[in-house]
Amino acid sequence: MANQKIKRTNRFGGVTYNIVKHIGVVAKYKSGWSKELNIVEWNDGPPKYDLRDWDSEHENMGKGLTFVKSEARELARLLEESFDLEDIDKIPEKIDKMK
Repeated sequence: MANQKIKRTNRFGGVTYNIVKHIGVVAKYKSGWSKELNIVEWNDGPPKYDLRDWDSEHENMGKGLTFVKSEARELARLLEESFDLEDIDKIPEKIDKMK
């Protein structure tokens, strides 16, 4: 999967992407798709952290979020900080009800 430049065309024109590094799977779905964190080069641009849904062959993707390194660090800091909250145990219950 990594270091294979793939060109995909959508209604907005051609999009190229190169999955430089697969970091991990955040969630797997019954459909065979998964939410993944990867480092991706989009349209021959610089690599960015990328969080989005992918099919099993990495040929189709859902909407996602991209982050430069400084943004990814800030996101990690905010998430870590949120895990330290006193009421963190209440959060999963609320999230589970959203499914």
